[in-house]
Amino acid sequence: MLYGSAKALLHHLLKEDRFPTMN
Repeated sequence: MLYGSAKALLHHLLKEDRFPTMN
């Protein structure tokens, strides 16, 4: 449950920041 939220948040941050680390 929390994992999904954290994953979504991380994905959003990564997508917004466009991190080349996680692609």
